[in-house]
Amino acid sequence: MKFTTVLAFVGIASAGTAAPQGANCWRPGSYTCTPNHRGWQVCSTNYNWVYAGSCGRGQVCKYSTASKSPYCVAWNAPWPPA
Repeated sequence: MKFTTVLAFVGIASAGTAAPQGANCWRPGSYTCTPNHRGWQVCSTNYNWVYAGSCGRGQVCKYSTASKSPYCVAWNAPWPPA
């Protein structure tokens, strides 16, 4: 349940660099936006990025360096949030 809640909020994500799906990651359980910023991915225990979900219609993934999490936000939302 907590995972779903976090992902819904995280569905608002994208930061500086989005790693390609399947590429190596350094911290299992960490999240980032997909390269096309239409969803997010999670680092697996095998140290590979795995697709985890899509943002809703009219939303894009933005990454918060403060919380180290991705979020789905309206494409025109100010980022980072105030």
